[in-house]
Amino acid sequence: MVPIAKAAASPPIAVICGSMRFYSRMLQVAADLTLAGQIVVMPHCVVAEQDQNGTTKGMLDLLHRRKIDLADYVVVVTDEKGYIGTSTANEIAYATALGKAVEYRAVGDQGPQ
Repeated sequence: MVPIAKAAASPPIAVICGSMRFYSRMLQVAADLTLAGQIVVMPHCVVAEQDQNGTTKGMLDLLHRRKIDLADYVVVVTDEKGYIGTSTANEIAYATALGKAVEYRAVGDQGPQ
């Protein structure tokens, strides 16, 4: 395997947080940040409403906190009304406690989520 030369400055790492009902909006923001030369991590699994208190949801929440640990800053994706659910609010509090910068992106309606 050929080693990859490290750039003089590593690109910033952004983690996207938000309700999975805004997943298509998250993808739009991820694409914008990637095209701006940033590394982007975000959630990729949707947990069914009836399983919100199950072990899978807990494991995914913990995994997302590790993504927050890795990131330089957090981007919260929401709708034009500014909706933030309980899980997202917890992620914001966690990131803030770590001293991470938190940005908010209200992305207009992109059709069915």
